[in-house]
This record gives sequence, structure tokens and C-alpha cells, in this order.
Amino acid sequence: MNEKNGAKAGRGRLIVYCLFGLMFFFSISATMTGILIPDMTAHYALSYGQVGLIGSVQSVGGFAATLLGGVLSDRFPKLRLICIMFAVYTLMLYALGLVPPYGLMIACFLVLGTANSFLNLLISAYISERCPDKRTSYLNICHAFYGLGSLAGPIYASVLLEIGIAWNHTFLWFGVFCTAVTLLLVFICRWDDAAAQQRAGKGSILALLKNPGLLLVSFACLLYMGQQSAVNLWIASYVETELNSAAAAGASLTLYWTGVMLGRFLRSALSHRVDPGRWLCVCCTISAAMMTAALLRRDAIVLTAVLCIGAVLTGAAFPSMMAMGCACCPEQAGAATSVVCLGSTIGGMVIPPLVGLLAEQISFSAAIYVIPVTLVLCSLVLMACVRRKNFS
Repeated sequence: MNEKNGAKAGRGRLIVYCLFGLMFFFSISATMTGILIPDMTAHYALSYGQVGLIGSVQSVGGFAATLLGGVLSDRFPKLRLICIMFAVYTLMLYALGLVPPYGLMIACFLVLGTANSFLNLLISAYISERCPDKRTSYLNICHAFYGLGSLAGPIYASVLLEIGIAWNHTFLWFGVFCTAVTLLLVFICRWDDAAAQQRAGKGSILALLKNPGLLLVSFACLLYMGQQSAVNLWIASYVETELNSAAAAGASLTLYWTGVMLGRFLRSALSHRVDPGRWLCVCCTISAAMMTAALLRRDAIVLTAVLCIGAVLTGAAFPSMMAMGCACCPEQAGAATSVVCLGSTIGGMVIPPLVGLLAEQISFSAAIYVIPVTLVLCSLVLMACVRRKNFS
């Protein structure tokens, strides 16, 4: 009996490790598309508005996945849903590789955005349920692999374009590789304990919205991910136009995401020593102070360095907040993850446009301070979370 239980535990760990790798693979498409946009624009003769629609429909798909994903994931075996969604993701890569008409291409990106967000939610919920004692540590490692994939995506696309591979073949070759990954997923799916997959209660997002602790975590996620989206969209432009440094602008986001990835591995190592809420509360405050000082100094190199250090300190925020949300409702991990992700999606839709609006109405130099201010507000919300409950 002990040997059988040990074998099951070993297979369970192997499944979790495979899901770490899966996070790496599906995150590649999230960032490689940006490198392919100039070639796609030339092929389809797209306007700026039509190019912008590619990003918008992926956000719409992500929003739909956030609303429905938590409910579905607590009603059906999560690992099987992961296999299905990764297969759909792979099919969309093939479809894009076949150079469909513009309307169908937009539909493909809509489904791709849905699958990407759904996979993120499902994998996070599965790991949270499967490894409750190491939830924070494993979720940080998992999302560190997502960060690695986000760094690998532009490199993969750039290398293939450099050696003369057409933009659509970039999708096709990646689809071939993902087909092998899908077959591996189908194989390991047979190892999982179906009862363990279905042990969660039926998720109801509306019911969980009445949970004050979960709402606080979701609001903190809204603020943090909103400022992260603002960094992604605006910081390189700010460094180049306001600080007159094109070289630092090019390096700023690469160093930022390197810091995020390192921060997630660091947080994983410290997960059993420091409460995640307290850790993030302190780190968000320190990052906001450093960011404010760097903006006041108006030095491109200093700001780029501060972005990297701040990313190391706060990079684990999103997976840690997901773990905190699951700790509020451990029997409904899928729905709880969905509520936290809903905050993240709303933050990404609200904070970056707010920076743009303030830049038009006041100035870019003033509007960029929304980023450290949002970090301070996030720290205050996290402080309220810590007072309500220990989320370790």
C-alpha cells in the first residue's frame, strides 16, 4: 500500500513538473506575435487600427476565459481540460500558419487569447489543489517558467525571421512542436487520479464575490497587474521620448521581465519563511519609493536599473496573489483563481489607458507617476489582506 501511494505521489509530482514546462510553451506565442507584426502588417496591408484589433481580441478572449474558466474548471477534471485547451491552442497556431483572410485571422487570435488565459487559470488551479502545502512555492515556480517563455518568444521569432523563415511558418513550426507536447499531455493524463481532479466543489464566481478576503486579494491584483501593464505599454516610450535614450528604452523591458522571472524563483525559495502578503506589502512600498526617486532624477540608466530591482522584489506578486486567493477558498480553487484573474484583467484594461489620458491632458512626465502611486495603493490593500488573514 505504501509503495502504491508512493508511486501515485511520484506520478503527481511528475505531472506538476510537466505543467511547469507547459507554461513555458504556451507563453511563447504571447510575446512572439509582437516581433511578427511588421511582416503581418506588410502582408495584409493593415492600418494601425487593424493591428490594434489583434491585441484587443486577445484581451476579450482572456476576459471570457476568466469569467467562464473558474466555473468550468471546478465541474470537470482539470487535467483533461488542460489537454483539450492546449490542443485548441495548437490548432490555432496551424490556422494562423495557413495565412487565413484577415477576418479569420482575428477569430484565430480571439480563440488563441481565450486558450492562453484558460490554460493559465487551469494550470494554476490544478497546482493549487494538487500541492496545497507548497501552493505559493509551486505557483511562483510555475509562473517563472511563464516568464522564461515570454523571454523566449521574441528570440524564437527573431531567429527564424533572421534566417529567412516566413512569418506564417513561425506559427507552423511552433504548432508542430506543440503537437508533440499535446501527445505527451494525453499520455500523462492517464496517470492522474480522476477523483483528486474532481474533489473541488462546484465553483460559483457570484458566490465568491461575497468573500471579503478574496475581493481584497482581487483588488490588490487589479492594482498590481494594472501597473505592470502600464510598465509594459509606456515605460519604453517614456525612456526614449522623455529621457532621450533609445538604447535604455530597448533594454528596459528585457531587464524588467528578467527581474520578474528572478523574483518568482526567489519568492519560491522563501515561501515557507515569509508570509506572502507581508512580503509583497513591504516590497511594493520599497519599489514605489525607488521608482519615484528614479523618476525625479530623470536618468535613463538609473530608471532602467530600478525597474529591474523592483521587478525582482515584486515579480512574484501575481502567482502569490493567486495562492492567497486559493487559500481563501481552497475547495473552489478554480473559481477563486478566476476571481483573482478577473481583477488582473480589469487592471490591465483600466490603468494603461489612464496613463495615456493623463499624458494627453497634463504631460507624459506627470502621467508616468501613476505607476508608483498604484504600487503604494496595492501595498495598502495588501496590508488590509494581511490583517484579515494569514495567507501563508
